[in-house]
Amino acid sequence: MKKPRKSVWLTVAMAVYATAFFAYKFFVENVGVSVRNVSVVVITYVLVFLVWLVNRLAEKKRTESEGGESVR
Repeated sequence: MKKPRKSVWLTVAMAVYATAFFAYKFFVENVGVSVRNVSVVVITYVLVFLVWLVNRLAEKKRTESEGGESVR
């Protein structure tokens, strides 16, 4: 079985955690939808995307330097 790439499992774990956290905050604690709260949600998902991008580029660079096939 092939090991999942770090860029995939780390990003999925962070996105699931953020989604669960914000769902709890918005629906259970009723913090309300305000510009500040929505901004925090958007910034969080942008940061998760940036983590994915950095890990993806690092894996691609490492794979190319090892002489293996490139990561798609």
